[in-house]
Amino acid sequence: MTVAICIALLKVLLGGVIVGLLHESPWVLTLILLGIVFLKFFRYRHNENFLRYKYKIVIGMLISFCLGAFSEWLGTENGWWVYHLYENTQVKFPPWVPVAWAIAYRIIFELEENWFSRLPALKKILAISLAAFLLPPLGEIIAMHLGTWRYTFEPQFLMMPLQAVILIALVHLLCNYLVKLSTQGKTNT
Repeated sequence: MTVAICIALLKVLLGGVIVGLLHESPWVLTLILLGIVFLKFFRYRHNENFLRYKYKIVIGMLISFCLGAFSEWLGTENGWWVYHLYENTQVKFPPWVPVAWAIAYRIIFELEENWFSRLPALKKILAISLAAFLLPPLGEIIAMHLGTWRYTFEPQFLMMPLQAVILIALVHLLCNYLVKLSTQGKTNT
């Protein structure tokens, strides 16, 4: 299990670096992230785990994409955070952001299905919650330190307010719950 957690951490850290380094070219970054999504689907299209969970993966990524876009709109519209390239524009967040939310769902989902599924129910819920509270903020912290965006409210720890960490985790947990509801009884569709 520790190998899987290390791989998930590496993906999140690498994602934060990629976003941080390429955020000034939002459409290039969007295409790269979409390319990663499609390459992953193409690469694993015959994989047993992917075939077993493809419905949950696709639905979850779409829900996460939509909830992420809504969360970003809500946060930027209310001035809770600001993307540096979009401070004085009508568009409040870059096009790559919802794709990043979808990728984050996939990372947490892979941990849940491949590793946390072996845990008893309560430990599984705790492990998923912990992953949702820790993984996305780690990528965010790296991207923020590289100048992508900033939060506008205090107090902050490593550039992130606790409220933002909780919001991110709750959105990911809500996404997970909605996927469970929408896929009850469906395993191989």
